[in-house]
Amino acid sequence: MSLEENKQQETKSYIDSTLDPFNSGFLLPTFVEYYEEIFQRSNFLTKKQYDRFLEQIRLKLPIAFRVLETSSSKSLAMEFLVDLKKELNSMIDLDKEFTGELTQFEWYPNKTAFQLNAYPQQLRKNKKYFALRKFLREENERAGLSRQEVVSMFPPLCLNLEKGDKILDLCAAPGSKTIQLIELLKQANEKGNEKTDEGFVIANDVSSKRCHTLFHRLKKVGEPNLIVTSYKAQLFPNLLVPLDEKLKKQYEEEIDKKFKKKIEKENEEKKENENEKEKEKEKEKEKEKEKENENENENEKENENENENEKCLKKPVLFDKVLADVPCTGDGTFRKTNKEWENWSPKLGIQMHDVQFQIVKRGVELLKPGGRLVYSTCSMNPLENEAVVARLLNYFGLDTIHLVDPKTLFENKFEWKKGMKKWKVLSVSYKNKGGKSKQKTVDNDNENDENNSKTTRPKNLTKEEEEKFFAGGGRVVELSKMSILKGEEIKNRKRNTKKVIWFDSYDQVPERLHEHLPESLFPPSEELGNKMELDKCMRFLPYHFNSGGFFVAILEKNVNHPTKKYQRKMYKKDQFFNEAPFYNISQLIKNNEIEKTNLDDLLLKPLQLNENFPKESVYSRSKKIKNILYLGKGISQIMDYSGDYLHIVNGGVRIAALDKFSTRFTKEGLKSVFPYTKRKLPIEKEDLKVILTGGKSREKHTFSEKLQKQLEKLGNGPIIFFYNNQNYSHLISAMVGKNRIAHFIEKNDKMLILSDINKED
Repeated sequence: MSLEENKQQETKSYIDSTLDPFNSGFLLPTFVEYYEEIFQRSNFLTKKQYDRFLEQIRLKLPIAFRVLETSSSKSLAMEFLVDLKKELNSMIDLDKEFTGELTQFEWYPNKTAFQLNAYPQQLRKNKKYFALRKFLREENERAGLSRQEVVSMFPPLCLNLEKGDKILDLCAAPGSKTIQLIELLKQANEKGNEKTDEGFVIANDVSSKRCHTLFHRLKKVGEPNLIVTSYKAQLFPNLLVPLDEKLKKQYEEEIDKKFKKKIEKENEEKKENENEKEKEKEKEKEKEKEKENENENENEKENENENENEKCLKKPVLFDKVLADVPCTGDGTFRKTNKEWENWSPKLGIQMHDVQFQIVKRGVELLKPGGRLVYSTCSMNPLENEAVVARLLNYFGLDTIHLVDPKTLFENKFEWKKGMKKWKVLSVSYKNKGGKSKQKTVDNDNENDENNSKTTRPKNLTKEEEEKFFAGGGRVVELSKMSILKGEEIKNRKRNTKKVIWFDSYDQVPERLHEHLPESLFPPSEELGNKMELDKCMRFLPYHFNSGGFFVAILEKNVNHPTKKYQRKMYKKDQFFNEAPFYNISQLIKNNEIEKTNLDDLLLKPLQLNENFPKESVYSRSKKIKNILYLGKGISQIMDYSGDYLHIVNGGVRIAALDKFSTRFTKEGLKSVFPYTKRKLPIEKEDLKVILTGGKSREKHTFSEKLQKQLEKLGNGPIIFFYNNQNYSHLISAMVGKNRIAHFIEKNDKMLILSDINKED
């Protein structure tokens, strides 16, 4: 038997074993039966494609990752991976049993996305992967790469980010797509001659615990134009920012006109009152009291008018781009872990449908005219994908939003399956053999149920009669309800039967099931479906990129359509939300709430920051200032105008740490502060080795004379040492004392920098 025949035989035996739930322990027949009907019998996939789909989804997931554009060692990492790719691919030619091909995806911007045809266990055991394993570990520690499944890279790319975009990631955790958004926004801002640092990313997740984990991952990127919030995505509030100068003048003019009319009316009323006072001298005392009351009411009205004026000078934030990577059943991720097979049920897609719609609906409401929203799931189920998109298009109308053809972005670059225009919806009922049904279903009628009189369905139908009754509503299939049982439990368990009924349209659904199978689950009519152009959606199956299953839909809000106000009130913070607030340090000084009376003494002078530094954008999480955070312009406006109400878990970049005696630079804020500070010096390789090979501090005389002279001119205090190479650069925070220099480098970072320097030698 040849090697290829042997591999085919092994694959066939593996597939056969997984088809038998008593051998494999997986609830696979239900999954296979479901997608056989959805994909194959509906002619969405050919027999060959469906067999390939089943074969691929049982294989373990390969390792995929991206080299980050923000990495200080990007060029060195790319050089290493290109060389390793040639080396591993040459091994395949020599050793046919070795299958560890490293693929570089040409379609990804700057070709920084890679995939290794091996899974983590092989990476640990096979010596041929030793260099790659070490590289992945080091780059992960220095935030030089992001481990991310290939198909999950598409949603951020589909947003097609531009300069200064305001971006909302509604369901951000665990954060790989958010990192990608930050990276793509930076690239967009640096395009062309005019660079900008405008735009921002708001990463939201419902779980505050996941938000903390998310920010811990994101802070390594060091992005000031970022905040992490914790809300249910479908309840994300309207954010407020100040109006532009032109709009301010317009509002002020309108308000002045209203006030003038009110004042004229009030003056007329006063004149009438004065005439009445002259005529009625006897009631002068009483009228004087009434005057006093009127004056008090006038003052109250003036205060109310001032508050109205303040509200008018704010506007809600509408986002340029929204990513709605919604929670789903996750049947496209089964390659990651076999445990997911055990919990899968065809009912899950029906349960998730409404939540997914509510989330993406809120995303469209927060989108500005001409803006773009990407809806994505890691599910292959049309009830979670095309059905949600069709419901969304129907809800807002095609004059408000429309689907974008992905060919405009990815034509001739790779393959995908077009969206489905027709699909079936099932009803599942579980019934013990020879016993009573556990729930009310299509195949079980309760004689005492008064609600049953609403439907004309006859009782005790045969299979043929039932099919006729549902007017071709689909096949009626009897399957055994497979469970995860072993040994004697299998022999002793009561065997259950499961009846699956497929419906082509909502008209075929009996009235009693309308509550459980809403009309939005079903495909639109042929005429409406053609207008919606659901085939513009993208479905990725496991065999497309040797990855998981994924669905992506690109939607745009029409430019000429008038924007409706979808107000969602910003209530005060929940009493159970215990995160520390963000205090604008300039405001604290202005209100005399801290000891320092000048921001220069607190931050600007110790770090010698120049006039261009945006000092109005520095914050603290406490009035006892120990850490200073820097937030980008767009984020700081939201913080100042909406921060009292927002559930903000974290955000910005920590640029300085304070104690009783000094102020120093922080590791994560070095990139943000570097352009503004004068306290920075280049450092030679030999001097850098002195810092890295010693303890936390070294005496000044151990460094070169050149550096000692530079330090003498600069004076004692915090400093940034920078070391530049063709392939990488390093920034180091340190403190210069009278006789010693102390550094603030963590142990892992020290090892990474030493490793880079040694490679030069």
